[in-house]
Amino acid sequence: MLSERIKQLSDSLSLVPQGTASLLENYFAGMAIKGGEYPMSLSLVHEARKLLSIGAGGPDVMADLLSTDPVIPIRLLALANSAMYSRNNPVESLQGVIQHLGFRRTGDSLAEFGDPKNYQAVFLGRALAAGALQQMMLSMEIGREIARVVAPRSPLRERVPLWSQLTRLPVIFLAYIRPQLFSLLHLDQSQEGRNLLERNLKKATGRSIHEYAVAICDSLALPLSVSKMVSFLELPPWNRRTGSIEEGRDFIMLCRASFLANRIAEEIFRFSGTGPIDDLLDEYSEKAEFDPAAIRAAVGEAPLGFVRRMELLGMKGYRLPAYLLDYQEEIVGADGKPTKRIPHYSSLAERINPFLYELRASLKAKAEPNELGYLPQAVFCTLHALVRGLAFDRAVLYSVDETNGTISPQYCFGPHPPAYQYVARRLGADKRNLMPDIHAFHTKQTVFHGDPLFGEDWPFAAFPIVSEGRVHGIFYADKKHHPNSLALETHEQVAVVALAESWQGVRADFR
Repeated sequence: MLSERIKQLSDSLSLVPQGTASLLENYFAGMAIKGGEYPMSLSLVHEARKLLSIGAGGPDVMADLLSTDPVIPIRLLALANSAMYSRNNPVESLQGVIQHLGFRRTGDSLAEFGDPKNYQAVFLGRALAAGALQQMMLSMEIGREIARVVAPRSPLRERVPLWSQLTRLPVIFLAYIRPQLFSLLHLDQSQEGRNLLERNLKKATGRSIHEYAVAICDSLALPLSVSKMVSFLELPPWNRRTGSIEEGRDFIMLCRASFLANRIAEEIFRFSGTGPIDDLLDEYSEKAEFDPAAIRAAVGEAPLGFVRRMELLGMKGYRLPAYLLDYQEEIVGADGKPTKRIPHYSSLAERINPFLYELRASLKAKAEPNELGYLPQAVFCTLHALVRGLAFDRAVLYSVDETNGTISPQYCFGPHPPAYQYVARRLGADKRNLMPDIHAFHTKQTVFHGDPLFGEDWPFAAFPIVSEGRVHGIFYADKKHHPNSLALETHEQVAVVALAESWQGVRADFR
């Protein structure tokens, strides 16, 4: 029954088929090579070819541009270190690639790496994969900003985005090629703490994200020093003994910058609020021996660069939590008043449409007997649509237990409510017309009115998962209470209803 399958989502790693580890490793290697399934950005390739053809800027400028694409850097590194172009010294950076190959050869090689694609079209029905890519872009940008602060004159600074990129490649490849597994690993709550995706992937397949990343490096025959760096960053650099990898204060500081950038970006993309971010920044800044104020300012600057990188990729449909603006340092404007530079994110329509396409496709898909089902993807996509697309602060999935006459919280994306509020709710409550989740259960319709479930957090929306005329689950989403909170606008309600309609009439055998 669908109700039981929804309940099992929080403890479903056992559903991962045997042999997944080797299968993923083969997939990842095939996606990384030139002509691989993971496409280059058409927008970025056009810009790069234009600049390379006229030799505009130096190797540093061109390397910074090319580093934005998720796969161009590794394909260039593989080419520069191939038997055709290799010399005595391995090439370990994008600047080194451009100096090694030259501008013209670098530009010509882009045509050999496969046909670039319009990212807006590629990711239209891949909202979760787009989110993984956006997290990588944010991690790289935070890494750039932290590196600028902690090692401003180091020539190694340009390697920080590459290190962040290499250690996250398996995640974006996984989200792109196996969104069902990507979603299941996020939803399974059998373990606790940060980095659930990493822990669950290791538990399900026996291999860590970094082990998969090292395998990608090895499949491309990248220099041993690069794969060692990827492996080194699996654990916090401050927990490593000095001498286990290249010496030097700048090098160690930049390793810490890359590791910290990945962790901060991961926490931001959990949309968990300022509390967990502040805790992480305080904890890791102390361990990394960084100035906490400087790291906070770097995090505040990163969204501006993030928007620019997404534009270079030709992508729309993204936003970051509004609280990141609080970390940005003020500058004095032309009028002499302190001001902040506000990033311009995508419109609601641009954000929600990719989620709607992916949700509808996953709900229509039928899994083969030995294949992972699409329910995790559909649920995870809906939760992200509510928070990342519709700008709710929190989204909760409730499972239904008609035997006990209750609905129980199954998964929360966003800040967790207080424990006394995050509890089962009675379907037969006397004031159920004022309880939006219970009202949605009984009416089988989307509900926008009633009493908030979590304190005064409002506005909110609730809608049911309906199959064969019965309700098997409830989605509930709300916004953090503010003194001047406004009701949902009409176009926001329309978007919520569009999501809700997708969950009306779900197949009984959907899994």
